[in-house]
Amino acid sequence: MTDRDRLIESFSPFADGTYNGSGIIIDGTKVDDVVDYLLANGVIVPPVKFGDTIFVIPSKANYELNILHNREENNRVYEQVIAHITIWKDDYMLYTCDGLCAVRNKAYKDTWFLTKEEAEGELKKRGKENAT
Repeated sequence: MTDRDRLIESFSPFADGTYNGSGIIIDGTKVDDVVDYLLANGVIVPPVKFGDTIFVIPSKANYELNILHNREENNRVYEQVIAHITIWKDDYMLYTCDGLCAVRNKAYKDTWFLTKEEAEGELKKRGKENAT
């Protein structure tokens, strides 16, 4: 789902049910037009919301350090629930574990993922890279 699709979906509770053939209407304005305006003016739409679960793995450096220090058991997938989100001008940070852990947007699909399968796949890939 794209940022635009997620943003349109977030407006659905406010829709008055009117559909004019080219989009849902809220207070006389097409939701698509509002969403396009917001995105064009810098609105950031994280792919998760409060209470969602993300799947986190160690960075490449931490993966190797875990091996070096005989802590391979730490090279696993961690399930973490989003506690709060901080948004800046061009980035966002997701806080989990009551604010004790955090991940940045720029690490999406590197150290954190939306599905456990994606995280496990990347972890397996790191294991193969490290074996060579």
